[in-house]
Amino acid sequence: MSKEKKTLRSDEVALSSGRVVKLNEMSIDDMDFCQDLTVVRFENGEATGVSNMAKARTAWLRRGIKGGDFSSFKMNGDIVADSVIKQLNDDEKNELSIAIQDFQRLGE
Repeated sequence: MSKEKKTLRSDEVALSSGRVVKLNEMSIDDMDFCQDLTVVRFENGEATGVSNMAKARTAWLRRGIKGGDFSSFKMNGDIVADSVIKQLNDDEKNELSIAIQDFQRLGE
């Protein structure tokens, strides 16, 4: 049985899991917020640690998802609800956070 490949819109991404997610065009302030969350610690001019990576990934997901293949899609104001993010596995979260960041750069 062959699956018909769906034609995606420019604001959609198909994850390797097959889930299609609609992406949100974020404001500059939202992108700055997400980028500023990750903290790199330096000692003697060398990076010694990185923190807040999970917070940053979740921030990109909350602000960068606009819809898609979810059993129940909900927003809390301008950000995606926990119930939506909980439907994604870790591989999907990682892949999607990168896709969201790439989508924001398209206009630069």
